[in-house]
Amino acid sequence: MSLDDNLTLRNNGDWPGVIGYVGGVLGGSGVNIETFSLGRRQAGAEAVSVIETDVPVPASVLARLLENPAVKLARSVKFTP
Repeated sequence: MSLDDNLTLRNNGDWPGVIGYVGGVLGGSGVNIETFSLGRRQAGAEAVSVIETDVPVPASVLARLLENPAVKLARSVKFTP
């Protein structure tokens, strides 16, 4: 992963099915995941992820991610060199 790619930052509850939900929303919207990194301090704590995609994630897709009560934050970030 490099900082000049299309990144989505996400914060969510550490609940079963959240990763599948995110993959389903992105895939169903035609957004291909290049890499997916997830971390948490302990089981049941909040998790943070950085998702690298082939294209920027549209605002409408970010809004769909936020429809899941476990997803607390979903932001698209584009770093330019």
